[in-house]
Amino acid sequence: MVKYKWEESNLALFGSDLEKEIKKAAAQGENEWKKLKFSRKKSQVFVWRIEKFKVVPWPKSKYGAFHEGDSYVVLHVYKKSPTSDSLLYDIFFWIGADSTADEYGTAAYKTVELDHFLNDKAIQHREVQEHESDMFLELFPNIRYLEGGIESGFRHVNINDSGEKNTILLHVKGNKRIILKEVKCRRDRLNSGDVFILDTGLNIFQWNGKESNANEKLKANAFINSILSARAGKGKAITLDEGQGDVNCKEFWNKIPGERKLLGITVKKFNVKSAEAGGDDKNITEFRKKLFRLSDRTGKLKFNICSKSSLQQNNRVSEKKLDSNDVFIFDDGFKVWVWVGKDATKQERNSGMTYALKYIKEYKRPVSLPISRIDEGREPLTFTEHFSNFNSQCCIQ
Repeated sequence: MVKYKWEESNLALFGSDLEKEIKKAAAQGENEWKKLKFSRKKSQVFVWRIEKFKVVPWPKSKYGAFHEGDSYVVLHVYKKSPTSDSLLYDIFFWIGADSTADEYGTAAYKTVELDHFLNDKAIQHREVQEHESDMFLELFPNIRYLEGGIESGFRHVNINDSGEKNTILLHVKGNKRIILKEVKCRRDRLNSGDVFILDTGLNIFQWNGKESNANEKLKANAFINSILSARAGKGKAITLDEGQGDVNCKEFWNKIPGERKLLGITVKKFNVKSAEAGGDDKNITEFRKKLFRLSDRTGKLKFNICSKSSLQQNNRVSEKKLDSNDVFIFDDGFKVWVWVGKDATKQERNSGMTYALKYIKEYKRPVSLPISRIDEGREPLTFTEHFSNFNSQCCIQ
């Protein structure tokens, strides 16, 4: 489990000197948005990394690879159907586990800035390392976490004439949602419940824990094939199954330290962990969905709970609680939504994301919950499915 060095995304930045620096940089205008060119024939994905309060284009060859010490902005442009005339936009700001306050604060502001550039037609999402939404994961065939950040991020891997390079160990975990993460190359990072990929520069090993699932194996195999394809066929893939002769593959085990020595004496051994120690792939918890109203109709901004889902109605919330004059925060158990009514005030609109973050903190919800901001009349199915008989006409006018 990743231990995050941040707690509240950009919530703690409001009113701080850091916020002033971010706004100062943003006020100068963002040339990257002006460079955007959209196609009406195919969907597009754009990725930028935050570097010293600026967005810097991320090389397309690295799409899907994110440094744990950085924050990124991702734009998805698409059409609802091939015959549709209008373009749809999803903007994600992705926060690495070790990302700094200036980076994730800037990413949050740049997300809003990009939305304004797109005439406020985008849906905004916050994504957190290892807890990405299905929508985000679908944009990239292979998600890969890299160590380091902006200072150490451009860690080029150079293969010499003998094919040697720094060995990389990747952890493949999940079932329906699968992530790929770079871990320290040491034997106790392996566990019997997951799949691991050892990239030695030429040969790439896929080590299948004896209790790993089929989806992990398929995902790892597909990823290895993509690596070999990029290397123009150099090297080969070698699959090892735990307990079925894998111990005889010296090339694999010699690359993964199994002990620590001091003055030639073994002082500690590193052993493969059990499947239980590797963690469960499933995390299903019963949860009553909650709807909160954010309103300044009394002259003061107030945030109050107004509805909970009914277990007798398939754990759904009544859509009649939504009011076009206000902003609502909705927690469906796996995602937090900021619903903006068409007649909401400027203060309510600008405060929605801040109160969503505040809700997560005060109600002790997982800090990794994704957050999406949507406007009335543009609700996706993944939002409306949590309400009974939803349609925009049901909203209180």
